[in-house]
Amino acid sequence: MDPEQFRRLKVNDYFSAYLQVNISICLVRRFGIIFALRCSAERALNLGIVRERNIILKNKILIVEDEPVLQKNIAISLRREGYEVMEAGSGADAWRILDVSSIDFLILDVGLPDYNGLELLKEIREIHPRLSTIVMTARDAPEIQDRAIKWGAAAFLAKPIALRVLKAKIRSIEEKKHRQQPESKQ
Repeated sequence: MDPEQFRRLKVNDYFSAYLQVNISICLVRRFGIIFALRCSAERALNLGIVRERNIILKNKILIVEDEPVLQKNIAISLRREGYEVMEAGSGADAWRILDVSSIDFLILDVGLPDYNGLELLKEIREIHPRLSTIVMTARDAPEIQDRAIKWGAAAFLAKPIALRVLKAKIRSIEEKKHRQQPESKQ
C-alpha cells in the first residue's frame, strides 16, 4: 500500500517513523498490523501519516577524534541513540569520508595528528556550509572557542566531555535545524 492510500484511510494511529541512511521507512500500526512504507519523513508528514513530534531523525554523524578510546565511546553511545556513526582518526580520514558520504553532523577534535582541527573546520565549512559541527578540545582556551564559533561550529565542548552533554547538544542542534526548515520553505 502506498502513502496515498494510507492518507485516504486517514491513518493517524502512529507507531513510529525512522529515517535511515538510504531507506526511509515509516512504520504505521493500523488494525493491529504494522505496515512499513518507503517514504521520506517530510512526505509522511505532508500526507498526515505521522505526527511531527513522533518523528525520529537518524542523522549520520562523523566523529573526527585521534584518541581511539574516546572515539569508540562516543561512537557506541551515539549508535545506542540510533544515529549512524562514522569514525575518522585524522583530518585526511575525515576528508576521505566526506568525499563519499553525506554527513549531517561533524564532531571534531581540535588536536589532530595531521591537521589543526580549526583549520579543518574552516575548510570543511567552505565546501559543506550546512554541516552542523560540534568542536571539542582538551585546551579550554577562549580564543579556540571564539575561532570555532566564528568559523561555523554550532557548539563547543571542553574535554573531558560528558556523553550526556554531547547528546543533549546534538538534540538541541537537531531541534533548531528542524524549527528553521519550515521557515526556509516559505
